[in-house]
Formats: sequence, structure tokens, C-alpha cells
Amino acid sequence: MAKRKDISLTDLLDSAQELIRHRGPGGFSFRDLAAEVGISSASLHHHFPTKDDLLSAVVLRHRDAWNRRFAALAAETEDWPRRWGLLSTKFASPSLDGYLLGMLAANFGSLPPASQNETQLLHSNLTGWLARFVTEAKKRDELPQETDVEAMAHALLSMLQGGLLLGRIGAPGVMDGALRQTDEWLEHPRS
Repeated sequence: MAKRKDISLTDLLDSAQELIRHRGPGGFSFRDLAAEVGISSASLHHHFPTKDDLLSAVVLRHRDAWNRRFAALAAETEDWPRRWGLLSTKFASPSLDGYLLGMLAANFGSLPPASQNETQLLHSNLTGWLARFVTEAKKRDELPQETDVEAMAHALLSMLQGGLLLGRIGAPGVMDGALRQTDEWLEHPRS
């Protein structure tokens, strides 16, 4: 196969993210990624000297994308049910790769140090945005005042991640069912 010369950094990161999505962060080599995009391994190493550099770049880009999505969502509406509906739809969208964090978390112990750090930052950003949204919903009396903001943020992220990951193993409708149940809980919280 002829080696391509028109590969952008975005192409490399897109392909690496797709490999992480399907195989996990440890399920592919530089050689696999180079073959996927049609370049030599040496060219890939030119951009990313180590796999840790590559994984970190993928996670950083993913975190930045989700920060932009959350910021746009915050600007679009303050209404908690609408925010949650839009967010859960975005998270479940295969094109937005909402479960990358789940794939990284499942393999966290085997990630290199910089990738672990980037994964923790991704988790912190996602739960931070959710905590902000929950706090704002409490201020508008859309959620009970006794709602534990951090616990709610972690519970919502866990539901999103868990539903997506279970859907990967062939549990049809698990994400839709989890979202319906979460919507019900959010509409009728325990007193």
C-alpha cells in the first residue's frame, strides 16, 4: 500500500479515538494506527513520540470538545429537564463518542501516567459541568434542595457511561431504558 502524505493531526486523532472506542486504549499499537491511516510508524512517532503522548492528545481533544458542548448547552437553556434531555441525547450520539471516558476508566490501571491524568481531568470536567447544572436546577427549585450535588453529578455520569457500555455488549435498548428511568427519577424525586 502506498503511504499517504496528506494525513492531518485531526485524521490521526480521529483514527486513534476510533481504535480506542472499539478496542480500548491497550488494544492497538502504533503499527495498527499507522496502517489504519496509511502512513509509516515512523511518521506517527514524529507526531507522538510515545503512546502516552497519543492517548493524552486524544483525551485532551475529547475533553475540549465536551467543554464546548457543555458551554453551548449552558447558553442554550437554563431549564433543567431540557438541559438533561439535550445532554443525554448528545452523550448517547455515536458520532460524539460519549463513552470514551468509560473505555478509558475500564482500562485506567493500565494507562500510562499522562493518559491517566488526562482521563481524570476529563472525568472532573464532565462531573463539574453536571454539578453546575444540578446546582442551578436546585436554585430554580427544579430539584429538591436536599439534593447532594456531587452525588447527583456522579450518578448521572455513571448512568450515561454505564448505559453506553452495556449497550456495547448487545443489551438492546439499555440506554433508552436508563434514560427513561432517569427522567422519571428527575421528574419525581423521593421526598
